[in-house]
Amino acid sequence: MKTVAAQELQRDFHRVLDNVRQEPIAIEEDGNQVAVVLSMATFRRLEALEDEWWGRKAREAEEEGSIGQVESEALLQRLLNAGH
Repeated sequence: MKTVAAQELQRDFHRVLDNVRQEPIAIEEDGNQVAVVLSMATFRRLEALEDEWWGRKAREAEEEGSIGQVESEALLQRLLNAGH
């Protein structure tokens, strides 16, 4: 991954934007990487991977017997009401 200084990003944004279509670019400020700029295609691919991961985790939890959102909310409400 390439690194670009924040000042360079400000001076030459269009060139950096062209380069980000090829690979993510780390933005550096005071010698520290503080952000990453990536293409929309890469962002969407990462979003899809994250969605798939969370979906898999939800299926695994359900298979292990975890209760779902509706049941969780009902249980919490019953517990809250029991304290009154």
